[in-house]
Amino acid sequence: MNRLLIIITVVSGMVLAGCSGGYGYRDPAPVDSTPYEDDSGVVVNAYQAPRAFEIKPTHSSPVEELLKLSKQQQSEGNLDGAVASLERALRIEPRNAYLWNRLAHLRLDQGQGSRAAELAAKSRSLAGADTRLKADNWKLIAKVRSQAGDIQGARRATHEARMLGSH
Repeated sequence: MNRLLIIITVVSGMVLAGCSGGYGYRDPAPVDSTPYEDDSGVVVNAYQAPRAFEIKPTHSSPVEELLKLSKQQQSEGNLDGAVASLERALRIEPRNAYLWNRLAHLRLDQGQGSRAAELAAKSRSLAGADTRLKADNWKLIAKVRSQAGDIQGARRATHEARMLGSH
């Protein structure tokens, strides 16, 4: 009796699965990009994704001075001093994604890859609409992952950077 019930259940499931539609993937309908004007004179255009735009970072005067000092120290080869200057700037503006990104690059230059990736992720989370900064953070993460031997992770990060850069 149990065997018969199992057979009936399996056969019923197969029949129902066969009746479930059979629709495969279809390409979306083509979009006519020519403007359309209705009877009232309103012109309607097809949707276009917004283009990426560059966001110029703005800083308070003390942060601007610390950023300049950090860049000077870095150019002189004083990475520890450059890091210290950026860390002071971050105490003033802790939500400044650009400063976190600069610090991530300095940590990478110091050979602290995992710390650099963490800082880049922090910058990315604060970057808002700044797609270029987000893409730069993903590129840095890809470099760290590649150096660590995580080829798949590096490819994923590179893909994310390219997706942001294509807008």
